[in-house]
Amino acid sequence: MSHRNFLNLQPILIFNMKRATYFIGILAILMQSAAIFPSALAQGKAKDKNKAEPKLTSLPSGKTIPDLLHAVYRKALLYEDFAVARMALMQLAELNPDKTAYEDSLVFLYYSSGMPAQAVVLGRKRLESSPDNTVLMEVVAMAEENTGLLKDALDRYEQLEKKSSNVLRKYRIATLQYRLKRYGECQATINSIMAHAASDTLKVNITYSDGSSQNVKLKAAALNVLGMAAFELGQLEDAEALFQASLQMDKDFVQPKINLNALQQQKAAKTDSAQDQGSGSEKPRTTKDNPKTDTPKKPESPTKK
Repeated sequence: MSHRNFLNLQPILIFNMKRATYFIGILAILMQSAAIFPSALAQGKAKDKNKAEPKLTSLPSGKTIPDLLHAVYRKALLYEDFAVARMALMQLAELNPDKTAYEDSLVFLYYSSGMPAQAVVLGRKRLESSPDNTVLMEVVAMAEENTGLLKDALDRYEQLEKKSSNVLRKYRIATLQYRLKRYGECQATINSIMAHAASDTLKVNITYSDGSSQNVKLKAAALNVLGMAAFELGQLEDAEALFQASLQMDKDFVQPKINLNALQQQKAAKTDSAQDQGSGSEKPRTTKDNPKTDTPKKPESPTKK
């Protein structure tokens, strides 16, 4: 290395030496701190040991955790705190995996507290190990219906009918057959309901899409659904007669009133159209000339009470 080069490097070496001195000073401070901190931590731990550790609250005499969870569950139902009731059941199910009644009760609580999707998931799981539990099957079928799983719900209701017939369940089957456009099957099911002696006295609670509900005679509800099926099959005169028969059975029944009004509007629109065609002077019809008519209201799902 030449003398010139050495002179050129000298300022850099001086600068690096200054940086090294600076960092050595910082390192010394850190080493001193490291020696102090363990001592401080040790003193802190010694103080913590002198403090009394919090003790867990002991259970009441003679009580177990399941006893307390049962009490919580009952109180939660009393106060209509369904979230707490569901949690208590879930904990009881975990503590007692061999007692399937807890999960069965949780399925019912899911459905009754407005959580049909959860009822379907847990209910189907339970039915895998208890396929003959008809009460559980009924709840799962209703939950499937409420979540839009119409085909699954119909299949499950039909399985239940094979085990034991129930005229109120038949009405549910008829409404599902109608909603699935199985009109011939729907008519056959309604005819079976009409032939049942209890259809004159039993009532169904129908919940409408706006949240309102109505208790109506089973036969009146069945006649209304039969009229809907006839309408869909183009049997308008039969549909009108069936809606009127439904109202004769229960004059306050809202659905057949709406359906009759819609049917009469449609018939009037067809009459006007036929007259225009017969006059030979029909002009292109606008929305104003041909207002949209209502269609009969689809049967709402009944709510068992």
